[in-house]
Amino acid sequence: MLAVMFAVIFIGNKMRTPVASETSTNQEQRSVEVYNLQDEISAPVLAEVERADTITLVATASGIVTRTLAEGAYVFHGGEIVRLADTYGGSSQAAAAAAIAARNVEYQNEAYDLNKSILEKQKDQINKTDSDEAKIARKQISLQKRAAEFGLDSAKLEAVRANAASAIYSTVAPFTGIVQEVSVRIGDSVVPGQRIGVLKAEDTKANSPSQIVAYVGQDRAAHIDVNVSALTRVNGQSIELKIVHIAKAPSRGGAYAVTMSIPPQDVESFVNGSFVEVQLPLDTAENFIIPLDAVRYGAGGAEVYVIEDGKSVAKNLQLGDVIGSFVVVQEGLSPQAQIILDRTIAEGEALQANAQ
Repeated sequence: MLAVMFAVIFIGNKMRTPVASETSTNQEQRSVEVYNLQDEISAPVLAEVERADTITLVATASGIVTRTLAEGAYVFHGGEIVRLADTYGGSSQAAAAAAIAARNVEYQNEAYDLNKSILEKQKDQINKTDSDEAKIARKQISLQKRAAEFGLDSAKLEAVRANAASAIYSTVAPFTGIVQEVSVRIGDSVVPGQRIGVLKAEDTKANSPSQIVAYVGQDRAAHIDVNVSALTRVNGQSIELKIVHIAKAPSRGGAYAVTMSIPPQDVESFVNGSFVEVQLPLDTAENFIIPLDAVRYGAGGAEVYVIEDGKSVAKNLQLGDVIGSFVVVQEGLSPQAQIILDRTIAEGEALQANAQ
């Protein structure tokens, strides 16, 4: 892929690059734009906003909406926001199963208490001797008590299972807050994972800061400078984002998560679940990273033109990872190299770098 890219660059270079004239050394030096290896650079990437005080609510079951709170409603932790059912009348098999299971627990409790009382009386009537008949009778009573206990425990577990199956039909608030958005109406049919609303916490959760997460390739993740803040712009304002974590293993689609914290004073500028463009700083202290457009492809392979002693000189390169519109240089440049960005320059031209 890299070879194809440089082949295209090579063709463009042949079409656009003039041959230096024999009189170029007698001409005044041209001023050209250059790139210095010490320059701070960044690569743009889209990142998703995850506000700590806001959560997007999604349906956890298929069903028909039978109840919703209004937008702007105040809801306590555990309060129901949206309820689903299997029918437009509001009934559901899960709710019916939960009701049956609850009634069965009541029955098993009553039966257990009654059996326990009967077995205790039977045990008292057994001769308190060590005869085989007495031992067998006592063991039988003990087994009957354990069977009754097992029946009661089984009924309670079945009730827990039925309640869990029924609970997925009800979306409740994980914290106290304000319903910012309700995306469904009564009578709508929804499927698992469908967005149904947004809840904003009454108070920002200090123990869980708001953040922005970008997913990047392994090459880009390996060259991020964690000592420099990332930048984004929201409503015309530039905001610095501290890089707090870079995943060591891929997750979403084989990409690596880069997590950045949002300053508390800027949280209100971001919409939860939205995407913003972030400039991720690249580490130029450990790597020589240059603009990909400055690279040409000549007979000796990849090369760039630099200014040395007031003239343009070609430098052959050994390239590494491509990072967006930049590429890592493994060999071929010195730290002081001034890389010419003007692609119309030919080797041997008298040049000087533009004053910054």
